[in-house]
Amino acid sequence: MIKVVRTTSDSKDFKELAKKLGQELKLIYGSTNGKYVSYLGIACGLTAILFVGILSSDLHSKVVGLYQRIIEGSVLVWLVVCSFYLRTSHIER
Repeated sequence: MIKVVRTTSDSKDFKELAKKLGQELKLIYGSTNGKYVSYLGIACGLTAILFVGILSSDLHSKVVGLYQRIIEGSVLVWLVVCSFYLRTSHIER
C-alpha cells in the first residue's frame, strides 16, 4: 500500500506556482485594467451560446458530447482566467 502524506510544503509550492503563473499572465497581457478579461469573457460567452444553440438543434447527434465539452471548456477557461486576474490584481480590500 502506498501512503500519501501531505505536508505544509505542498501548500507553499502551490501558492508559489499560482503566484508565478499570475505574474506570467500579467506579463503576457501587460495590462491590469481587466480589458483582456472582459474580451475573453465575451468570447467565451459567445462560444458557449453558439454551441448551446447547436446542441439544442440536434440532441440525437453523434457528437453531442463534444459540443457539451466545448461549452464546459469555454466556461472553465473564463473562470480560471478571471480567478487568476482577481488573485493577482492589486485591488484594495
